[in-house]
Amino acid sequence: MAKGTLAVPLLPISTGTNNVFPQMIEASIAGLAAGLIATGRVPSGEGTYRSSCLEVLSGDTLKDMALVDVAVSRDTFVASRAIWDLSTITQVFLTRCRPDSIGLSAIGGQLRIIRPWSRTGLHLVLGSGDRRVTAAIGPGLFQSVAVKSAVLMNAGESIAVDAGACVLALDGEREVDVAAGEPIAIRLCADGPRVVDVARTMESAQVRGLFVETI
Repeated sequence: MAKGTLAVPLLPISTGTNNVFPQMIEASIAGLAAGLIATGRVPSGEGTYRSSCLEVLSGDTLKDMALVDVAVSRDTFVASRAIWDLSTITQVFLTRCRPDSIGLSAIGGQLRIIRPWSRTGLHLVLGSGDRRVTAAIGPGLFQSVAVKSAVLMNAGESIAVDAGACVLALDGEREVDVAAGEPIAIRLCADGPRVVDVARTMESAQVRGLFVETI
């Protein structure tokens, strides 16, 4: 849906897939927050935030986008599956980093904390360096990986992917094949999907007294 429109706020709910974009929230409260935003009883500006995203560019052409991470893999075939073997990964681009997350963003989360609305991202180059990071990259799966560099990305900034023929894994679910010599870059975009913040929405409802009546 995020690729189809940025006008409709999203309320992603985790259903056990262990990914990072959804929120762990009780469904009844999530539905209540969604209704408050949809009906305008809580203004969108109070109860939502604009999430960053990553744009995959081939020259000036937008090829695809990712909400959480883009991983550059030397494997020629990744398919629609998460990447468990970090030895094949050379670079990772992240829109968010938290030490309590799971997946590739957990690697960045051990180095710094980046919120999805902060208008910054993180570019990791994996390989021989002066740091090793241990993170939960899957359910019950911890791996240690050498990090050569970790550089902040600002909104609108593009970083070229100079990896020859490779595969870009997007959010662990989709892939983009890159031919040798193709001019690929990853750009951090601050104008990604608008996301309902359940806690902020319910706090706004409480301040407005929406569920309290005088008797």
